Amino acid sequence: MRDVQVLSSPSSSEYYDSHWSSLLGDKGEFEEFRRDRRIEIIKLVDRSLFNRLFQNSSAISQWGSPRDLQDLGIIGKNILDLCCGTGSYTVGMLEFGANSVTMVDGSHRSLIDMDKKIQQSMRNGTVLPQMDIRNIDIRRIQMDCNFLGRDMKKYLYLNNFSEFDLAICRMALHHLRCPFSSIIDVMNTIKVGGRFYFNFFSFGATPPIIRHLRSHFMEKDYDYVFKFLSLFGMVPKVVGKHSLKQIAANDSYFSYPAFPKEFKDTINSLNHIQKIYGLEALQNKINPEDLNTPYIHNLDFEVICRFVKGVDGIALVRERCEPEITSGWFCIEKTSDNIKFDKSMIPKDHFNHNSQEYMYLGRSFID
Repeated sequence: MRDVQVLSSPSSSEYYDSHWSSLLGDKGEFEEFRRDRRIEIIKLVDRSLFNRLFQNSSAISQWGSPRDLQDLGIIGKNILDLCCGTGSYTVGMLEFGANSVTMVDGSHRSLIDMDKKIQQSMRNGTVLPQMDIRNIDIRRIQMDCNFLGRDMKKYLYLNNFSEFDLAICRMALHHLRCPFSSIIDVMNTIKVGGRFYFNFFSFGATPPIIRHLRSHFMEKDYDYVFKFLSLFGMVPKVVGKHSLKQIAANDSYFSYPAFPKEFKDTINSLNHIQKIYGLEALQNKINPEDLNTPYIHNLDFEVICRFVKGVDGIALVRERCEPEITSGWFCIEKTSDNIKFDKSMIPKDHFNHNSQEYMYLGRSFID
């Protein structure tokens, strides 16, 4: 396994280092991720194969013959695992015969921990027998994926590496500054005939209370947010000393003197929010990721379809998509090296920052 190359780092890297490290530290949770992603890969890439292998059971023990894996079309391919997180897709692609997988994530921690997790999985016998540990080719890149077009071009050039056969990005496109241009950036790294699988938050996935919470917490730095949430036990492996019920029972910070003075404005803000949405909503919706990631876009399935169809050199493979209420899987294929795209093709009205569907930090990405 190659060393981690650092090309850039997003503003949320500190949060994701902590987030993925806590998950990677839980062997059971990591192995569960891997099993789920393994099944998901087959379902996305070849639905008919998925039906043939798994139609009789949801708890799968049989993973198909070598011929089945060959039919999947991953053997010998070079894969891009974008916003890879724990790397569960990376391991799955290698199990299914990928020649190499390039992991890209903003978290340095998740990338450097991958060799330990693969070795652990090999010792536990939880990887498919087709995976040859001696020939694993994993390339790890820390990158702010908002600059994918710039940094990936640099990476491919410096490493004398050809384009990818397949790319996958699970539940991360909505966290990028401009999802539309990011789709083009990915397609420019893929060979003609190669495919890109991705999904995202669709309209209505993010409730109004999250927007309200972000309007306060996104003005704070990571250390402040982490320390505050730790007081309530809302970060991994930390036992909280306080309860949100205590905030709800008081009208303001001044009647709740047990808290450090630095959190005065946050206590008052949460008290105001819980009066609007209720204590239960406040308890259920305070999510560390929502309070640290710069962007949460709720994207329209049909708008993405129209955008892809309007770009020369890209085709939408809709029969392989699995649209859902809160997320929609897409599969798009590169049909030409001459991809024609300019910023005027981005549906600006879709990202009106006054709407409920667009949440941002800083200036608009449409310059």
